[in-house]
Amino acid sequence: MTRTDQTNLVTIRGVLVPVRWSDEGEITAIGISGVDECDYLIKSSHSIDYWLSLLRNEVEILGVIAGEDQGLKVIDVHYTRLLASGYSNEDA
Repeated sequence: MTRTDQTNLVTIRGVLVPVRWSDEGEITAIGISGVDECDYLIKSSHSIDYWLSLLRNEVEILGVIAGEDQGLKVIDVHYTRLLASGYSNEDA
């Protein structure tokens, strides 16, 4: 689901997936595969380790679409909620 309000914030619901890898095969970027069948690259102040800990979980992300990067829409994340356990964390 994707919703937009007057402040340009969008809510995207989907599964966190790896979207980029190093030459050594390490995940270097995480995205969200939205239920709207779009994929988004996550831009966040959190480290890659934070996002790796949530990999393959269903989440709801609140943020602003900040352009495109190599064919993926980029979402600047303000808030993340893990749907399976109800965990939430505001982006600093």
